Amino acid sequence: MLATVSITLSEALLGFDRILINHLDGRGVRVASPKSKVTTSGMVIILRNEGMPTYKNPDMRGNLYVVLNVEMPSEDWMNSVDHKVVFFAQYFAILLVSNARL
Repeated sequence: MLATVSITLSEALLGFDRILINHLDGRGVRVASPKSKVTTSGMVIILRNEGMPTYKNPDMRGNLYVVLNVEMPSEDWMNSVDHKVVFFAQYFAILLVSNARL
């Protein structure tokens, strides 16, 4: 079974662990991103035994393949951001990196 799920850019960069899919039997399927990895659009997560029941053996299930689609900000997103906040965030990030090297 194959499912395509959209995640936000922040989830792709920072990771996620949430219910992404409502299964055919009504229960939610929790999906977590791989630890310490950036998720890219088109990445596939395989959930073993979460797919469709197998033919003539309904107690066994196949795999569920979750294809991740990373939603990118729109082109006008930067216009909606307060540029002073962005400047100070970059400034403090530089300070943190400089102090970490000392």
